[in-house]
Amino acid sequence: TLINTKVDVLSTDKENYVGGVVGWNETGLIKDCINYATVNAPNSNMVGGVVGENYHLNFCVVEGCKNYGTVIGYENVGGVVGINHRIVKDCHNYSENSSFVKGVNNVGGVVGLNNGKGPYGGYPIYILCSSNHGIVTAVNNAGGITGQNGGKPSGNSMTTDGGFIVACWNTGTLDF
Repeated sequence: TLINTKVDVLSTDKENYVGGVVGWNETGLIKDCINYATVNAPNSNMVGGVVGENYHLNFCVVEGCKNYGTVIGYENVGGVVGINHRIVKDCHNYSENSSFVKGVNNVGGVVGLNNGKGPYGGYPIYILCSSNHGIVTAVNNAGGITGQNGGKPSGNSMTTDGGFIVACWNTGTLDF
């Protein structure tokens, strides 16, 4: 569990699971965390302003988190979470003015890829009460809330069902 954490500076050369606060949330609660840093990982998969990947287990929740920084990745890039397999709730992306969320495939203001029932099935997937107020730039699959809902994550042969997106809104700009 990680609560009330703020990040102002981030530097990484990691290839996958890159987050402004957490790279990979496997079993925990990430709550009320804020990223102000630039997350610059242009060749990476699963890149988020706060969390790179929110895994599929029952208690993997990202709640009340905000991103104010620029997020740059290659695939599955989100203002808050790169790839979500469980619950993202009350999270908001404010990467505006000189900040933005940018990638090639599956780029979203809140979540890059909202991946169905998770890689092993069993748990429903949600993005709840979340919003994007920033600029989202992608070549393929750009969205104010999520770049892709369901589908096949990179390196995985299984196609999954889409998740649930409830009470979310976008006031940001899409550029693709």
